[in-house]
Amino acid sequence: MTQDKVYYLLSLAARARKLALGSSAVLAALRKGKVQLIFLATDASPNLARKIRHHAGQCPVVVYGTKSEFGELFFRSELGVIGVLDKNFASGMRSAIATSTQQNESGTESRDH
Repeated sequence: MTQDKVYYLLSLAARARKLALGSSAVLAALRKGKVQLIFLATDASPNLARKIRHHAGQCPVVVYGTKSEFGELFFRSELGVIGVLDKNFASGMRSAIATSTQQNESGTESRDH
């Protein structure tokens, strides 16, 4: 359920045009200082992960989901990185992820993400 909430918020942010999709778009938005939160796929290449973390600076990077899940969500074959450009969407996503983490640690829900 919580993972669905994160994906729901990502799809809402996409409709509001508050996402940067893909490494080129995310890096360009980072240079402009517009990125509030970065999602990096769990199966992203080490080179992509290193590049994103290097350029992220103070922007939080969350390792979450897979390239195929992100790709399916945004009608692409695969997508390794997503930048959230709106602070309100970013805040909602962080709280949904924190809720998921707390549920996993307490054992009430097991979620693979």
